[in-house]
Amino acid sequence: MADIALDFQFKSPIHKVWQALTKPETLAQWVMENNFKPIVGHKCQFWNQEIDLIVDCEVLVVEEPHTLSYTWVGGPIDTIVTWTLTEAGDITHVHLDHTGFEAKGQAYQGAKHGWAYKVEELQKVLTEEVTLDKKASNGEVFAGFLQGIDHKAHRERTEAIFSWITEKYPKLVKEIKWNQPMFTDHGTFIIGFSVAKKHLAVAPEEATIKHVEEDIQKAGYEYTKGMIRIPWNREVNYELLEKMIDFNIWDKANCTTFWRK
Repeated sequence: MADIALDFQFKSPIHKVWQALTKPETLAQWVMENNFKPIVGHKCQFWNQEIDLIVDCEVLVVEEPHTLSYTWVGGPIDTIVTWTLTEAGDITHVHLDHTGFEAKGQAYQGAKHGWAYKVEELQKVLTEEVTLDKKASNGEVFAGFLQGIDHKAHRERTEAIFSWITEKYPKLVKEIKWNQPMFTDHGTFIIGFSVAKKHLAVAPEEATIKHVEEDIQKAGYEYTKGMIRIPWNREVNYELLEKMIDFNIWDKANCTTFWRK
């Protein structure tokens, strides 16, 4: 028996890579046309009419967003494909196992080189999606706010923060309320921003300020009961932002009002 083991990494959040491995319309952009569904037991096909190729599959394992496995049967091969995803910072590491080849013959070599090529196409798809996401999410919803920031470096820093939140928390909704950009979840406030001459202001609600007060002090930021001031000449503490957003998503999971009562 002969097995293929390949490793790749992408500068895309793990949920984006998972979608590219499981959404049929995205799979068609880098693998083949298909009727795939990430449901254990689902039987489907990948096909390429130009070369008269059909691959039969059955989904074996779905552990979103970390493990996906399915059979890959076509022509002389009866094999299993398994994708394993792990995230480290803003990098998603992907390990591919394609197992069950009888020998390192033509089918094995074709699959090995074929996956390497197809993953290059996957990289293009992910890069294009990130670019479109940034343009669409920040450009459409926050366009007016960002254009109103005259200082180029301040505008770019603010846009970078919005892009980071969008990629890290794709389920949050971007909104403009009271002329300020903010992110919400199921209709409840999660975090908001405003700009001043000397700083970017972050508003996560008073309860959240209390929850992360020690972290704010360690970061060296000035703050009030409802706002944190990040000076333009200081680095943005993304770990602090993440901690505040995570807390609000968790603490307000069952909240039915915009603000905490």
